[in-house]
Amino acid sequence: MICSSALAGWLLMPAPALAEDDTRAAEKRAHPAQLHAEALFLEGAALQEEWRLEESIAKYREALALWQHPQIYVNLSRALEKHSDLLESHRNVELALSMDAGQLDDEQRAIALALEADLEARLARIEVRCDEPGAEVFVDGKRWFVSPGKRASMVVVGEHAIIAKKPGYVTVTESQPLLAGQTASVIVRMVRDRGLVVERRWPAAVPWSAFAAGSAVTFVGAALLGRADSRYNDAASELTSRCALSCQPGAGAAVTSATHEQRWGVVALVIGGTAGLAGLTMIVLNQPRSHRDGEQGGADFQIVPMASPQATGMSAVWRF
Repeated sequence: MICSSALAGWLLMPAPALAEDDTRAAEKRAHPAQLHAEALFLEGAALQEEWRLEESIAKYREALALWQHPQIYVNLSRALEKHSDLLESHRNVELALSMDAGQLDDEQRAIALALEADLEARLARIEVRCDEPGAEVFVDGKRWFVSPGKRASMVVVGEHAIIAKKPGYVTVTESQPLLAGQTASVIVRMVRDRGLVVERRWPAAVPWSAFAAGSAVTFVGAALLGRADSRYNDAASELTSRCALSCQPGAGAAVTSATHEQRWGVVALVIGGTAGLAGLTMIVLNQPRSHRDGEQGGADFQIVPMASPQATGMSAVWRF
């Protein structure tokens, strides 16, 4: 485990090293990644004493990539706090305290708790709740959650923009000012936009039906091709064993049957693949569109599958 001398960079004062017994030394030899992490930790602590904070932070993060020890998180939090990154500092000290299972002694834990309290007095806390199903909630431009639900987090002091959006509803935009140490709870209530029409290009079941039908036909085509291949192999074995210099006219019936199945399999694959692709495209294009009464927004897109004995394909038409 990390020795108490590693706290020198955190407390900014020297501390005597703890003597290692044979068991601890053996544990370190068995975990070279932890040994490397401790070396990086000590480098970070030395850099932190010299106020080379960016380099110190980088060393702590390298150490954490190898060993997630609560003491490393605490030192990283301290360096981030001095680097004025209060939110990230708070996140790391919270991690240290939540994962501590006795690695921090009483004094170290008390210092971590004091650091957490100091950060929370300089930051603010906001909780946002929205009960409208399917609404997207954003805070300061970042998507927080899709309602119904709520989320709470520490934030910096100042104005915070809360936005909630859902098709067919009036977009909610609120501004919440927060002072240091303040906690705010915001409940977002959404109202349906009566003048807004939400529609799809096709009924919701149509694209999925096309995709399902295409997938089914494709499966049938693959099965036919597999069976045709098996019949070809059986026919080849039979012709080799039963025909010497010549065969009766009916000897190739199995080959003929396999050829027909192969042709139908290819046709089914092409038709099914085309229908499945058309259905998948329609699913993507069939997202809800909103416009106001009397206004038709967007473009109209139509896909029409085509099949004939000579060719298969699909026709696509855009109308602007």
